[in-house]
Amino acid sequence: LQKGLLPSGYSSERRGLLLKKLTAMHKEVPAEYQSSVTFHTGYTPSLAGRIRCRRVTQTQGTDNNFWMLPGFAPSDPVGYLGLFLPGASGLRRTEFDKERVILVESEISMLAAQEKVIEHSISDVQFMASAGSNNDTDMLYHAGLGHVDLLLDHPDPEYGKGEDQTKIRLSTAMMTQARVFVGWDELRGDILTVKGPDEVIQNHGWDRLHQYVIAEADRWFISSDTWASERAIEEGLKIPRGKLMERYAKAVDFGQCVRHPALLASFVARVCDALELAQGPLRSAIVRVKDDEA
Repeated sequence: LQKGLLPSGYSSERRGLLLKKLTAMHKEVPAEYQSSVTFHTGYTPSLAGRIRCRRVTQTQGTDNNFWMLPGFAPSDPVGYLGLFLPGASGLRRTEFDKERVILVESEISMLAAQEKVIEHSISDVQFMASAGSNNDTDMLYHAGLGHVDLLLDHPDPEYGKGEDQTKIRLSTAMMTQARVFVGWDELRGDILTVKGPDEVIQNHGWDRLHQYVIAEADRWFISSDTWASERAIEEGLKIPRGKLMERYAKAVDFGQCVRHPALLASFVARVCDALELAQGPLRSAIVRVKDDEA
């Protein structure tokens, strides 16, 4: 700003206001984040989101290693890394929706995978990162993306814990049509500590990730309602028949992942048939939880 590097269309008054704002923001940055890596998210292709700072050296673990630049309300969503495309302001919504978006959890996974996409000149595939659980998945729909494939971390409760993130993403996807990756055991192979796409690339190479999530996508990604019903049935059958309330609770937990009314009806019918539950009480319980959250 001080060196006049902004486009000529910026007036001196606007330059002054921007410099004042940025100076104020910079003063609030903690000393340990002065030389951090920054990730610039987006709310739409033309609307920037928040900026997340990450310290280069981890001293307290990932959860305490991020800091958000000020300028937003605490309740504002973080935005999606890879969604903000300032050089594509003229992109039409129909053109943007032709892109196949693969949503991962971390910024590092997104950057590692997208680097390979660019390196190998793969068209119509865009990796994005959720960059925070307070992002509604339908934000992508309003940004022009009607479909998204979820490649979140391995669901292993010890190494990946990706199922929790999958539930969060699906619970806010009413308009967005989402598919869920179900090939993690095959993808990570015998290295049980591999939990994210970046680690797949590091340990097995890009060709392996490309095979599972791009070349054979239709084999390893399934619809959100199919995923939710299969997981509800799988976990519900582990509960004895006599413990109906526990079976109901498990079905409700996964039923929250099915937001579309028509798909919910299919979920309820399939799960109730498999777990010997009554459809009416299950449907009412799922709807009640959704209403309470709203």
